[in-house]
Amino acid sequence: ILEKLEKQDLDNSLNSLRKIAITGVQSGISIPCHLAAVDYLNAHLYNYPTANIIQAQRDFFGAHTYLRTDEPTGKKHHTIWD
Repeated sequence: ILEKLEKQDLDNSLNSLRKIAITGVQSGISIPCHLAAVDYLNAHLYNYPTANIIQAQRDFFGAHTYLRTDEPTGKKHHTIWD
């Protein structure tokens, strides 16, 4: 578990890493390690489960449901995707 000071330092440094990653992608430069580092830190610092995208894909291709992270109720949702 990251201590508060370490998390704050990493959060500040993550903005710089994101800028590097964005510049690389926009320039067409392959930087897989930088992109993986951004993804890894996002997952650990902000606690967004990576299964959310899988839930959205399953809902798109079938009648599966998903939970919204901005609603603490635990209510299941289904979207009619265009």
